[in-house]
Amino acid sequence: MYCPSTPKPLLTATEDVQKDVIDIATYRARIESRKAFALHVKEKAKTPGGKAILRCPALGPSPTVTCPLREMMKSAAKKARPHVEPETLEQEFLDTICTKHSAAFDLTEMQQPAQAFDYGTEEWEEFHDHARNTVESENQQLKAAGDEDIETASRRRVRGISAAQILITVLLVYHNIRKIAAFLDDELRRARKNTPSGPATVRRRDRAWLNRYTKTTGDGDLRVRNTKDLKRSADPQPLRT
Repeated sequence: MYCPSTPKPLLTATEDVQKDVIDIATYRARIESRKAFALHVKEKAKTPGGKAILRCPALGPSPTVTCPLREMMKSAAKKARPHVEPETLEQEFLDTICTKHSAAFDLTEMQQPAQAFDYGTEEWEEFHDHARNTVESENQQLKAAGDEDIETASRRRVRGISAAQILITVLLVYHNIRKIAAFLDDELRRARKNTPSGPATVRRRDRAWLNRYTKTTGDGDLRVRNTKDLKRSADPQPLRT
């Protein structure tokens, strides 16, 4: 929702860049300039189907534009702001947001185009590129052979969409559990690397002082003695060190 006097080039920035009327640098600059003309939220909707109270961007303690119809608060910061041109303000065509302190808007009308980031900005582009790559990677993993392999019809040889959906759901749950387990294992390995290690665990064949593979004893004695000899020895080698 924008001020009715928002310059038209700012409102048609997306359409212009799609038609190659302007380049991407100009588009980004216009998107950034357009933020100042967005209506400010005075009161959020209290119910999902309620109304949100918005006010003119030239009102309030933090105005983002200046307008001949509005008197700026004395406490507002003294800085340069975009200015609404007087010739665009014809009294008989003024919008409700221009004649009242605030106006109510249906939340259902605002939710559909609403996004967490302003459309077309670098922040929006960076987030959605990452999100899109994540989704595509997830789809590829689910369809890959060897694990869930949901692309193979033989994994769900049942009749009916409902029955197939149950099998797909089971495979998706298994996929999520497998990824969570892998993540926790990676975190545990990372924590172990960052934790000072204690004394190394002694191998069993070193604890028993007998290496059958090289036919030597742990004390450097090259004579070969089997386990029975060690047990009968008057001075048996210790089982633990």
